[in-house]
Amino acid sequence: MSLPLKTVELPRGIVITIMEMPGMTNRASVRSDLRECCAFCGDTDCHFDCDESQNDEDEIVYDYDGEEVLNETEEEVIERLKWNAAIDGLEFLILTSAESGIDVASKIFRRAVINALQKIDNYYS
Repeated sequence: MSLPLKTVELPRGIVITIMEMPGMTNRASVRSDLRECCAFCGDTDCHFDCDESQNDEDEIVYDYDGEEVLNETEEEVIERLKWNAAIDGLEFLILTSAESGIDVASKIFRRAVINALQKIDNYYS
């Protein structure tokens, strides 16, 4: 017996896949491209510790796509990590909502996600 899968697309490319489990807690996964990556190694969790990010601040280096960029400062790393933490928090809330049976496809839930993303944008812009 295969359990039904439901996919819900939320604003800004957030996608939730829910496995509805009658009489039990649903299982869900959330993915998005909202996290910012280290410009040099491409890791969203890089804490200014990859070899590429250790160059002099004014030295031109190349990111993991081969594009020319200036080095990321420690302050920029901290801001990136804070942004990513805020996105992680929002995604965990979406995940636990879906697993708890909340209708994540509803207009009111979508509006809440949009409002949260706008608040995150405003705080980190």
